Amino acid sequence: SLVITSTFKNDQANSFSPSYCLDAQGFLWMTTPDFSLWKINPETMAIQDTLSFTNTGIDLMGARIYGHYQSYLFISTLKSQLLLNTTNNMIIYLNRQNGLILNQGSKELLSNGRVFFTYSGAGITQYAVIENLISSVKNIIPQINLLLVNNKPIQTDTLIQYKKTLSLHHTQNTITINFSALDQEFPERLEYAYMLVNTDKEWTFTNGMNSRVSYANLAPGKYLFKVKAREWGQPWSPETTLQIIISPPFWQTWWFILISLLLFAGSAYLFFQWRINSIRKQEQLKNKFEKELLELEAKSLRAQMNPHFIFNCMNSIKALIQKNEQEKAITYLTTFSKLIRIIFEHSDKREVSLYEEIETCKLYTELEMMRFQHKFSYQLEIDPSIDMKSIMIPALIIQPFIENAIWHGLMPKEGTGFLQIRVTRQGDHIECIIDDDGIGRKTSEQNKSSAFYSGHQSRGVHLTHARLDLDNQLNEKNASIKIIDKTDSKGRPLGTTVVLCFEYLNS
Repeated sequence: SLVITSTFKNDQANSFSPSYCLDAQGFLWMTTPDFSLWKINPETMAIQDTLSFTNTGIDLMGARIYGHYQSYLFISTLKSQLLLNTTNNMIIYLNRQNGLILNQGSKELLSNGRVFFTYSGAGITQYAVIENLISSVKNIIPQINLLLVNNKPIQTDTLIQYKKTLSLHHTQNTITINFSALDQEFPERLEYAYMLVNTDKEWTFTNGMNSRVSYANLAPGKYLFKVKAREWGQPWSPETTLQIIISPPFWQTWWFILISLLLFAGSAYLFFQWRINSIRKQEQLKNKFEKELLELEAKSLRAQMNPHFIFNCMNSIKALIQKNEQEKAITYLTTFSKLIRIIFEHSDKREVSLYEEIETCKLYTELEMMRFQHKFSYQLEIDPSIDMKSIMIPALIIQPFIENAIWHGLMPKEGTGFLQIRVTRQGDHIECIIDDDGIGRKTSEQNKSSAFYSGHQSRGVHLTHARLDLDNQLNEKNASIKIIDKTDSKGRPLGTTVVLCFEYLNS
């Protein structure tokens, strides 16, 4: 008792008289001055739980607990009769729907499974079997009682409250729904929750005095309207549903879209077929002429390359004869004859094997080395894993870069120069590298006016670039040329490296 009496303030204790009742589990229930209920452990007199119904609409003004039956407490207030389910702490209103003559009695008594109500003002005494009274408490089932479509009542062959599906035209897209729980004496105690699936993301809650909702400009499709209800403090009722189907206009129907797509696809197919055939004929003629033109250009470039190369070799032999170096001239001429024979053999070939090309370059390099009296040396390195005879490249495509390295890189250099030719494999490509330690391209450009260069014009490199581009177009290849200017840490030239890259499709 100390726990209870110490909780009340003096002014509350003087004006408030609590009521008590033990429930079926032996817990003591007691009313409080602030219109709550306490659940007290009678052994320790400690408050086990406090039930407050503030902001729920349940009015415990003047609450008085006058008995219990099984898991229910009977509570009388100034305005109503209540049942408290001590299992889930839910409040149930008892009123005329449960068989009471009036909502509020002046005296109540529980005895022998019955409850007695005395209505002193009406001079009436009523009793009810408690089991029947509890079983009469039913769920509140909301009903849809009015439908407006485009702000006009809709005519249906079924009563609105029994209608489960509503089919509408695509122009009937503004809907107003009114719902209520039937036979409710106190609608202000009701709470509703509604949702239009595919439009609302969550439930919308409203009270019993505002039970109408409108949806405007709904798109064609299927919707499901759901509404549920409850009295304050009670569980939600089962959902009442209405399926709403708004049919699309004919131009949005699947069959119209399918027919339109088929017609469009058919028209597009016929147009593209006509266009493709027209373009194909034009491309065939164009490709025929272009291929003939490219072939002629390639032959023309090869014709320019061969005389250019032969001219340089003949100059070398001429110089040896003028110096009366007959033995060197004979050796030079023998080597040169081998080159002439190879050139004649390749004169009608657009492509030769990499092996044949390297042999030609080897002969040319030896001739130039003899001619310039070993002013430079050279080294040839070939990856033994490469099948040189299976790789086809344009004829005389490497030689111009060797010639350029000798004439413009190594010859102007003071002292002996070095030329390295390497053939390596990089994945699915073959790299032919011509590396010299000459004076570099920048210095070479500055020396173009000197007497040394007056008799030599480097047309071979320019022609080689053009030939490689034409070969890529004709044969859909991806050969490339990269030129690297080597320098030291201070930016001084250390020579030039040329990398020719060819596709290698052999495994």
